[in-house]
Amino acid sequence: MRWWWIVLSGQALRCRSVRQAPDGAEVVSACFFAYVLKLDMPGSNHHTIRASDFQRKAAGFYEDSGLPPPLLEAYWILALPEHFQEAVLKECPAMVVLAYLLGAESKLYTEPQVAAELYDVGMGLLQRFEIRTRSLIRESWPIDAALGRLRAAHESLQRLGSKSVPSTGLVDIVLAYCNEDLQWLQVALPRWVEGTARLYVYEKCGTPAVLGLLPAHIQVFHEQVIDGPPGGRKDECSAYLTHLSRAAMTRDVALYTLFLQADALNHVWPYYLHLVMRSIQLRSLDVSFLHLGQSRMVASTSECKRAIFKQVMGVDQQKMASGYCCAQFLVRQDLILAQGELWFRALKAMDEPLPAGCEHVRQGTGMHCLVFESIWHTMFGFSETFIPRAEDLTLPSFLRIPESDESDLPDGLRSTFYLERATGDDLSWLEKLLAKESDMSGARSLGYVGWDQRIATA
Repeated sequence: MRWWWIVLSGQALRCRSVRQAPDGAEVVSACFFAYVLKLDMPGSNHHTIRASDFQRKAAGFYEDSGLPPPLLEAYWILALPEHFQEAVLKECPAMVVLAYLLGAESKLYTEPQVAAELYDVGMGLLQRFEIRTRSLIRESWPIDAALGRLRAAHESLQRLGSKSVPSTGLVDIVLAYCNEDLQWLQVALPRWVEGTARLYVYEKCGTPAVLGLLPAHIQVFHEQVIDGPPGGRKDECSAYLTHLSRAAMTRDVALYTLFLQADALNHVWPYYLHLVMRSIQLRSLDVSFLHLGQSRMVASTSECKRAIFKQVMGVDQQKMASGYCCAQFLVRQDLILAQGELWFRALKAMDEPLPAGCEHVRQGTGMHCLVFESIWHTMFGFSETFIPRAEDLTLPSFLRIPESDESDLPDGLRSTFYLERATGDDLSWLEKLLAKESDMSGARSLGYVGWDQRIATA
């Protein structure tokens, strides 16, 4: 149980004499000018939500300026006990109302019934104020923009729901396997997939994958893909490209295809992946491509990387590639089918000699796949520079999670407070899976253990 105390901090509190407010509506709509919601919890007394920050973030989101929605702050406000919400409502009503509207928009994609309830509560709270106060709140805060965004999202989801599922199914899952423990997948898949789905396991190290018993509605296909000469090491790329080449040839592709390494929970944000899978099952997801990695890659370039780019893409690289580590992503059917020839060319290139400009690179050590990791989004038709998810205006609000911490809330950037509550599901099973921690930092995240010794002896 969390214990809460709320402290109002503002310039007015530092005045020793009692000062008559010029107008109650003016003061309340402005949240007493410097309102701070302070969350004092055992062991911590520094977590705050400043009304001015919340207002700025919300306004930036609704203006499509690239700012993500302040969902973390909104969900903390929604989690306050009712009597604490009432206290905040007396001093900064717009903060509470806007939190309900932000929450309603996010829940449209995961719990539509809860979205309707949050909307009703938020509008009911606003209606409790007299007309002039309501008018000033709507002039000062992006309430009308929030309502417009809610209407647009609801209409978009209605159109999406009216579309039929392709005969090839809703989701395919492609797994690059090399002797990893797949217990996590056996636990997660039945919770992520309610209808028919296909799991393609590409066994790269000669050992059959042991999955155990999965529900009958999940079809499992096994295929060995061995990284032999002349190309040598190809990591997940040979698995992905084998699947993509076949899909382009047969055109047997589900609406969405999820590309994962077999130790995916070490690379993705697990709660985020759960959120994505939930929205797929509800038919509320409408994105063409989504990186699932939890970390941005450091952008880098070299003569060799540019040469491989041109060898595969057929054009000169215009910008330094940037995206997400570590080759875990979701792609819609149309993008896979639109790039058919590219998949064959990329697969073949990994067994060809490295192009001019790569003379210093060892043959057979996976240089092609290292380049592919930073340009998968480009191979699917996007610019070399892929913007952060939080700034991506093509993504629905519930997926635009910030990757730099501008809040003063518990756990900061690593907080899962919103993600754990976004679907309304019991995620205790996921917490148990995540209890097994792995060291996937630094060079280890790419499988380059001992890289410094190899350089020293080269």
